[in-house]
Amino acid sequence: MGRRWGRQIAVAMSRGDEGKFLAFVRAHADIQILVAHAASAEGLFLEELPADKSKTQFFLWNRSFPWTPDVGQTTLGNPYLRNIHTAPVIEYCRRSHLQSGRLFWSKGLAPEGEFSLDGYPYAYDAQRFEGWYDQVIAWVKANSTATGPAHRRTYRMRGALWGFSWFDF
Repeated sequence: MGRRWGRQIAVAMSRGDEGKFLAFVRAHADIQILVAHAASAEGLFLEELPADKSKTQFFLWNRSFPWTPDVGQTTLGNPYLRNIHTAPVIEYCRRSHLQSGRLFWSKGLAPEGEFSLDGYPYAYDAQRFEGWYDQVIAWVKANSTATGPAHRRTYRMRGALWGFSWFDF
């Protein structure tokens, strides 16, 4: 995947690892945890990652990057974030011990965006966001063990390295 389309790393974290990861991120940024869809509009905004495995995809919004979540409703009346894919967020997907998850910056382009990175338009300062993303990824890499070949490398944090999945403890 080209740098224009997004950047990601495969990760494996236990619940304990997630706690350490979030502590690091919160120590360096005011973040809001989001989900793309929920049973209620309030349910789109989380204080913590849920302990149950009902949801596996989350978005970490660094609130120093201005953005207004656009809440829409599906035809069934369920709320969702219409503009999550152009938001200044890092997507975190958690998986079981049989699969890796990921940390992903989609680099969602915004045709009417007022900011630019590598000649592409963004609704937020993507160059500054890239610095924050790099900081987060550097911490994950420094606090994990890389496993697998280079083209399929997974960064396993301590609990996941021992074979625990995110819901084991």
